[in-house]
Amino acid sequence: MVICQILEELVNPKNDEIFSSANFVQNSKNHIESIIKNLISSDFKFAIILKAENITLSPSLDIFPNKEEFLRFDIVNYSFETAEIIDDKFVFRAGFGSGANVEEAEVSMKLFHIFQILTLDTKPLFQNFSKPKLDENLERRNLFLSKNKGLFGK
Repeated sequence: MVICQILEELVNPKNDEIFSSANFVQNSKNHIESIIKNLISSDFKFAIILKAENITLSPSLDIFPNKEEFLRFDIVNYSFETAEIIDDKFVFRAGFGSGANVEEAEVSMKLFHIFQILTLDTKPLFQNFSKPKLDENLERRNLFLSKNKGLFGK
């Protein structure tokens, strides 16, 4: 009974309004940023999960053909050493491939696209329920407001 109620609440259309509201998305992004900064400063290795479509690789590598696929990145070793947050994005370097065919790339994603943060033994630390609207004006507005806190009485 309780599980049915939880599932019903998660698919409630009102939840979509809340999960996609500018405040909820911004608060989720801030929480993700805070958790990642804390993990890095505490020298605590971790993993993230997100959809392949939300990853940018530089140089571009065509290694994730299924853009709907969820990927897990363990942020350890070189990836951990290079991990940082730059302009609302989580960025790190990683090697892809095996043996002599390893290609290095910078991996970046918007913070609010991180679906889950977990320990290396898969204990969840954070789950992101926000559903950002694909509206560039909203992103610009949120960025402007976050950089000008207090200017507009918020």
